Parts: sequence; structure tokens; C-alpha cells
Amino acid sequence: MSTISEDHLRTVMFAYTKVLSPSAQVIAIFANFLNVITFCKIGLRDSVNITFLLLSISDLVYVALDTCQGIASVIALSPWQNDLPVSMITVGVIIQFYQYIFLDASTCMETYLAITRCCCVAMPLRFKNIFTFQRTV
Repeated sequence: MSTISEDHLRTVMFAYTKVLSPSAQVIAIFANFLNVITFCKIGLRDSVNITFLLLSISDLVYVALDTCQGIASVIALSPWQNDLPVSMITVGVIIQFYQYIFLDASTCMETYLAITRCCCVAMPLRFKNIFTFQRTV
């Protein structure tokens, strides 16, 4: 059984926290912003479009809060923290609380989408009467 050395661990953590994670966050923010624009232009007449729009907004807010939490963590571990009147670790914990609210909302919407797809296959003739615009909103 081989172990990972401290240098390898630091290199991997640096690559993840400074390169991979911020790049993925920028791509996710851009993609979700494009999704929101696309679903608004398509129109919100269908219950599935509404759900996809809300899912994109929820994911966008989650990633934005994740980015803010990452920035707060970097500031908390830097020498700048000593000059600030508030602990950035506390700010990061507060941000994380709201971040998981949007993660839970996204999970609920994904579950709703899975149920609607299942019902669309199981009850194709009654689907439009069950999943209406008013019931989705």
C-alpha cells in the first residue's frame, strides 16, 4: 500500500483549489446564465420549461454562493484576515448555509422532473391534464 507524500498532496490541492474548481465555477455560471436566457426566450407556457428555468436559477445561485464561499476561505487563510473586523470563516459558514438551501431546491426540482418524465411515459394521455401550468407554479 503506497501513501501520498505531503508534496504531492499540496500539488493536487493547489491544482484543484486554484485552477480546476474556479474554472468549473466560471463555466457553470456562464452555462446557467445562458440557460436562464434561453428558457425565458422560449417562453414559460409549459410546466417543464418553468421547472428547467427554476433549476437553472437555483444552480446559478448555488455556484455563485460557492464562489463567494471560496473567496471567503481564501481571505480567511490569508494575512488580510487580521485587518478585517469580521471573521471570514464565519462569513463562509453563513454563505454555506444559504448555499445548501439552493442545493436542496435543485435536488427537489430534479426529483420533480424525474417524476414528470416517468408520468409522461406511464400516462401519456393524462399527462397534460395532471401537470398544468397552475399546478407547477
